[in-house]
Amino acid sequence: MKQTLLGVRIDDFTKEQWLKVVADLVRSEKKGEYLVRPNAEIITYAQKDPEFKNILNNATLAIPDGVGIETAAKILNLRLNNRCGGPESMLDVVKLAEENSFSIYLLGGKVQTVAKAARNLQKKFKNLKIRGYQSGYFTDSDQVINQINKLSPNIVFVGMGFPKQEKWIWENKDKLNVSLLVAEGGSFDYIAGEVKRAPVFIRKIGLDWLFRLVNQPWRLKRQLALFKFSYLVLKLKL
Repeated sequence: MKQTLLGVRIDDFTKEQWLKVVADLVRSEKKGEYLVRPNAEIITYAQKDPEFKNILNNATLAIPDGVGIETAAKILNLRLNNRCGGPESMLDVVKLAEENSFSIYLLGGKVQTVAKAARNLQKKFKNLKIRGYQSGYFTDSDQVINQINKLSPNIVFVGMGFPKQEKWIWENKDKLNVSLLVAEGGSFDYIAGEVKRAPVFIRKIGLDWLFRLVNQPWRLKRQLALFKFSYLVLKLKL
């Protein structure tokens, strides 16, 4: 069920399978478990940051994210049953939380962004238990950890952008009385409505990255990582 792409582990699960793993982890009440979602940009960055790569490879779940991973898997003949999208996969976990009475906490983003994301989630999922939220702009991790432990959520979504969010999870996972930490990237921005999501048909053909670039031209430098990723994948094939 596990694959390796450029030295980074990705798990070959269907959506139903990985969501079941999430539910089982929460019910087990184990601590220190975390989920990451490697995409082309993350895997490319991991090539120059061994610490980051190690964090990705030691995750409880590593769910592939983005059309770049899907395309690379086809080129390299890797089995891959699922390619999830960021905001959609977060909403899948949130829906699972509501259905199973799991509580959640949001950590990351600007004050107004995370607050609006929490409100929008509560509107969409009426019975969802949101224990609280916290901006990602803080200087005292111990204070944040104490707050989270006091509220005792089952799942914490950490949306600080990579590699910061994964490194924060790694450094603090054993201090938190939380069943699962999820490295969430920029999903809070979408859920808050501050960043426009690509139309479904654009996502289906794998051009959501181009839609984001048109709407957020400052991402150009980050998108260049896709070309490096493509080069590294083709180099493996050749």
